[in-house]
Amino acid sequence: MIRIIIDSTSDFTPEDRQKYDLEMLPLTIHFGTDSFLDSIDLDSKSFYHKLRQAKALPTTSQVPPSDFEDAFRPHIERGDEIVVI
Repeated sequence: MIRIIIDSTSDFTPEDRQKYDLEMLPLTIHFGTDSFLDSIDLDSKSFYHKLRQAKALPTTSQVPPSDFEDAFRPHIERGDEIVVI
């Protein structure tokens, strides 16, 4: 089986992720000292609402390598192939 794993910058909707059986790993968005998992803790509507109120632009951080490892492991153990977008 081929598994497709995406990060949240790919902007698939939750419906499309479910429809195509995509596994999503979220980036982290930082508004000051508050951190949110993209598309999990913070949807796009909430993001833009926070952006309008923010005194400084938000920053992001990439998906940690350990999260990729955790996502890959069960698929590799089953012998699946993985494509990451």
